[in-house]
Amino acid sequence: MRQIIACWASVMRVKLAEQMAYRSHFALSVVLLIIGDLVVPLITLLVYRSGASFPGWNLHEALLVQAIFVLAKGIAFPFFFRYGWHDAVACTGGHL
Repeated sequence: MRQIIACWASVMRVKLAEQMAYRSHFALSVVLLIIGDLVVPLITLLVYRSGASFPGWNLHEALLVQAIFVLAKGIAFPFFFRYGWHDAVACTGGHL
């Protein structure tokens, strides 16, 4: 278990270093990530402010469902989607 955690930690360090190699790229990635996560709640807010609604849902319930989805995606994305199998194999093979 410690080897898996150490492997995952080294992969995360390398990937973060890759992203931070160019500061402007890193800053732009962070800004675009935040904007992308805010688009859907802002659309929901505009829909409810215009008087329309999703049937059976009030504004707070709709935003809560979207917030839970964004939180779950934020937790799962670094662990399962972003860093591929190739990095784990390279780490266990001693190439990383």
